[in-house]
Amino acid sequence: MSTTNSNNLETTITKKSLGKRFSLFLLKHIVTVLLLVLVFGVYVWGKIGIIKSEKQTIALTEMYESKIDSLAVSQMQLTAKTLSWAIRSEMQRENKEQVSEFFNEFVKQIQVSKLQYINADDNAILVSTNKKENGIILNSKLSNANKQQVEENEQVYTIATPVMGLNSKLGTLLIYGNK
Repeated sequence: MSTTNSNNLETTITKKSLGKRFSLFLLKHIVTVLLLVLVFGVYVWGKIGIIKSEKQTIALTEMYESKIDSLAVSQMQLTAKTLSWAIRSEMQRENKEQVSEFFNEFVKQIQVSKLQYINADDNAILVSTNKKENGIILNSKLSNANKQQVEENEQVYTIATPVMGLNSKLGTLLIYGNK
């Protein structure tokens, strides 16, 4: 029994002396310990700053990409309106060949993949950059548009612009573009 008590006493003294030794070590090396804590704190603070900066960069990139896409679509809408005036002029003269030339030059732009002119009377494609589509009846809400409309998803957009005569709608211009 006395052996157990003496072991407990030694363990307690050893723990107290270890605590004192650690305290003395800290007091002797306080500058070093503070510098280590300071370096660790600066490292953690820097890492947190980098993570926040990366998140902000990603958010800004996404925001500006969507703005650029929006500007490209709005620019194409304005161009579609102007092109519809030229098409109106040529279709009133029944000059489909000139409209086809407009389309062929227009489709050379990077963002444009296909153009179609749809007759308002029967929804038939009169002129298209894809000659196989000429004559096909197109039944979609865009082909019946009475004002300019845009449908878009992540990769492509479609702009429908009505081609108006003096008294009635002549047809619809459809522009298919890539973002």
